[in-house]
Amino acid sequence: MGAKNEKAAHFACKKFVRILQKVGYPQVRFAPSHEEPLIRSIMAKCKVDFPVRLEDLATTHNEFVSFEPEIFPGLIYRMTVPRVTIFVFVTGTVLLVGAKTRSEIHRAFDLLYPVLLQFRKVVDAELQ
Repeated sequence: MGAKNEKAAHFACKKFVRILQKVGYPQVRFAPSHEEPLIRSIMAKCKVDFPVRLEDLATTHNEFVSFEPEIFPGLIYRMTVPRVTIFVFVTGTVLLVGAKTRSEIHRAFDLLYPVLLQFRKVVDAELQ
């Protein structure tokens, strides 16, 4: 179930449990705990202020990267610590998926941003 934030996810789950109870499943309970947390995966989207040279990034970081522009226009960067998958597009759009907490999202982006800066594409307007 998707939601914009933790509070909305909590509300949606409670509502879903109530619907299941009304249609004949009275044993269903909403009980997130430390062993079984409510949030399983977080996705974040941001845009850096510059285009990215995906081909060069893919060549340099080939052990972490999948890049098949004929199949998918984005570069897939699989970070190991934190365990997050990052989609980078030439426009500078970045999607971070698979994190368990907000802090993992922040840490992954903080580690990725210097790499993106290295592969910043110089635009013609910047040359003048």
